Amino acid sequence: MRSVVISLQEKLNERDDLLLSLQQQENLDYKQRLDIEMKISIYKETLETLGFSEDSYNDDSNMSIAISCLLVNIGLMSLFTCITFQVDIKNLNILRFRFNWRV
Repeated sequence: MRSVVISLQEKLNERDDLLLSLQQQENLDYKQRLDIEMKISIYKETLETLGFSEDSYNDDSNMSIAISCLLVNIGLMSLFTCITFQVDIKNLNILRFRFNWRV
């Protein structure tokens, strides 16, 4: 299991890079294509479950929604990932984002 500490914007960029590589590489075999599509799907579902969208990931209201969703949906998400946030409670800003893959 690999642990990577990154910002949310970097995670969105990584997902977009995977999508771009999928679209540009026609010579991927079926298994490679499925693997990339699965990773993209997990990124998107995890961020959406936490209440984030690509255009409003730094909005204060979404931060509080994300914290609530994290507490409510921890059982569901633990099937795929272990997610930890360091949160600045006063300003509701996510300082760091830890993402551990379990699949």
